[in-house]
Amino acid sequence: MFTFVAAAREFSTISPSAKALLLVKAQTPLPFARAAAELLWGAEVVEAAERDAQGTPGAVARRRHFEVRAQSLDLGLDLVLQELGADRVLEIAAGLSFRGLAMAATRDVFYLDTDLPALASLKAELVAKLHPGPLVGTLGVRALDALDGEAFRAMIRAIPAGPIAILHEGLLMYLDEAEKARLAASVRAALRERGGAWVTADIYVRSSAPVFREERTRRFLEEHRVEEKKFADWAAAEAFFRAQGFAVARKVTPAPDPWSVRETWILVPSGDG
Repeated sequence: MFTFVAAAREFSTISPSAKALLLVKAQTPLPFARAAAELLWGAEVVEAAERDAQGTPGAVARRRHFEVRAQSLDLGLDLVLQELGADRVLEIAAGLSFRGLAMAATRDVFYLDTDLPALASLKAELVAKLHPGPLVGTLGVRALDALDGEAFRAMIRAIPAGPIAILHEGLLMYLDEAEKARLAASVRAALRERGGAWVTADIYVRSSAPVFREERTRRFLEEHRVEEKKFADWAAAEAFFRAQGFAVARKVTPAPDPWSVRETWILVPSGDG
């Protein structure tokens, strides 16, 4: 079963990056990525992007970075669901990843795939074309501003009773510390009520090491002050989550990341506060 429901919009200037990233992911084995990119732009555009990347400094490392990030989140999700013995998932800021579709196509999972309205609407159209037949599980593509506490709680209530996995990639580096804390509060409240874990592939730390980026990408990152919004270092990241009432249950590393500035962590609520 597949459903789509809309909600309020915020942070819309970040959304175009998801489309650009899909062109990168189309050059990897990530599920449905190439087919979705071809639906959006056509096979010729996707092939041209692949050819251009072959002659671009740093493109191979960039492609591998996003592939490993996605795979690490997949692995973290699988580990959490195995431990929970349940299949209930809320993915926030999902962009144009299709892990929810890949899971629901083959597994009896209840999966809510969420992002801002424009992206959620686009993804709903793509999902219907990528997998027009019935799914094994249930996939809902919903619009959600993850920083809207009431909307977040409503989304949690839409998930059947039992523990849940809440996950994301490509979100925290766009949030300042106060916004990260707001999100953490919503996630913690949901997990304390329902049980489960938070899987985030967004533990990015600042680095002075040079990384090749196209001019458009560099401007985008500067506009959104991404580097300064990353954690100062790994210790600062752990201290932040500890202050928000979380413990690091596990760090997930399925393969070496060519950019050693990111990790995927499984977080669980700690304490009684």
